Amino acid sequence: MAMCTVEEAASRLRLSEHTVRAAVRSGSIPAVKLGRRIRIAEATLDALERVGHPLLTRRSTSEATL
Repeated sequence: MAMCTVEEAASRLRLSEHTVRAAVRSGSIPAVKLGRRIRIAEATLDALERVGHPLLTRRSTSEATL
């Protein structure tokens, strides 16, 4: 099973590393901790990209002002 770092996951999902770490902490993105390092399965990232996880959806500017 191929694993990605938080940095790689953030780049692939077009999110900040902080957002990915927060999502891992909250359980929104499943991950494993190996020592002090966090790893996310590539299959998880594939699924997030495929189903359109709420973290990946961008609100339009009109919705943001409501």
